[in-house]
Amino acid sequence: MVSICRCVCTRGVLPWDKLHPDDDFSPDAVVPDHRVAVPTRENTAEEDQVLRCFSAEIHQPMRGLAEKTGELWYFSTDAGAEKVPFELFANGFRFSTSEQAVSISMPPFALVRNCKLQGGCTQLSLSEFKIFKISLFCRSTAFYFGVQCEPGEEAKAELARSRWALDVSHSLRLVTQSLFPRFSISTQPVPGIASTTTRLLGGYLVHHDGMNTVSVVYAELHAHAHNSSKLILYETARCQRAVMVVGLTATSSCCEMIGINCSCFSVEGHYFTSRTISERKVWLRAISNVKVKLHHEAPNPTAEELGHYRNAIREYLETINDTLEGAGVSDPLLARTSHRPGHVGLAKPRLAPAGATVLGHRQDGPPIDGPDGDDLAGS
Repeated sequence: MVSICRCVCTRGVLPWDKLHPDDDFSPDAVVPDHRVAVPTRENTAEEDQVLRCFSAEIHQPMRGLAEKTGELWYFSTDAGAEKVPFELFANGFRFSTSEQAVSISMPPFALVRNCKLQGGCTQLSLSEFKIFKISLFCRSTAFYFGVQCEPGEEAKAELARSRWALDVSHSLRLVTQSLFPRFSISTQPVPGIASTTTRLLGGYLVHHDGMNTVSVVYAELHAHAHNSSKLILYETARCQRAVMVVGLTATSSCCEMIGINCSCFSVEGHYFTSRTISERKVWLRAISNVKVKLHHEAPNPTAEELGHYRNAIREYLETINDTLEGAGVSDPLLARTSHRPGHVGLAKPRLAPAGATVLGHRQDGPPIDGPDGDDLAGS
């Protein structure tokens, strides 16, 4: 058994637009996703009018047959290290240790990345393993798995780890994209809805409501005015009922989670995820530009200036148009819930939960700032 001390990953806070999240984690040989895409579907009338809420409970049933099976080494603080059978499904994974069977349905607020573990050992050397982690960062929980390197076969082990990590990331993308209705990003206000007059960017995002609930909200970023801005979250694209208002200032935190194919990000401690990495970049770039104007105390924009801002965003969208919409799936991969938001109000900045030890699995440190916040980079 191996006594694991901690994960050694890239740390520190970096400006989001200076960082390429996958540069440090992508394999030398890119392994494509060979899965067959599930056909997309049209939105129902209900989906266009009702807030879509889903359970983020991690013990939901696995969907369908396992898409990949094999043996991996599992590392934990309690049991040390042991080889386990591992099954990957469209919505989660399952494995069995000598003490228990573990089945985890992956919520959209999770990520996978390559990493290294540091600690003492009694029978095994950690340098013999190529390790990756599946981080459920909103729960401060992570699962560590590895591929053992045989003498002279390090490249083979590296490729095997890369395949596993990419396949897990693809399942995460399917879970996330299955929650979204069909839509296109908008830069224009909704006719007849006064609250959308100063819109710069609008589109659906998944919002982390709590430990076991997520909702698909229509987010709308507004231009700066009177030394502040706001991100309004509506129930649907009709923008008739607001769920929450996130205030933005020049010092507001805006961060992205670092992971393979990860589209999660945080604004003032509120976690969001977009359909694709490209969409995340659009949101973070637009928010960053608003923060720059707030930092320089720019005057309220005129109607002409608003038009220029919107044109700039549309031009950028056109350059990445082919990467914006992910492959849709026929049905959501998470269970629907009847959760409804409370009263509309100005959202307060949130603090991320501190790390803890649960069920013997390794725990991540505080996701925001701090010496152990290694899954997040921000500005």
